[in-house]
Amino acid sequence: MDEAIYSNPTSKLTFQEQVYAVKLSPYEWSQNLICVAFGEEVAVGTVKFQ
Repeated sequence: MDEAIYSNPTSKLTFQEQVYAVKLSPYEWSQNLICVAFGEEVAVGTVKFQ
């Protein structure tokens, strides 16, 4: 098994509410989408990995 590569985060997000789930899209056509579930709402955004 390959060794894990670790690097420090380039940015951090802080939320006022508890985050219950985070999902990334498994499909290539939507690979930059992220979904964050809070207690009473869901946020959908885009991410860019380097």
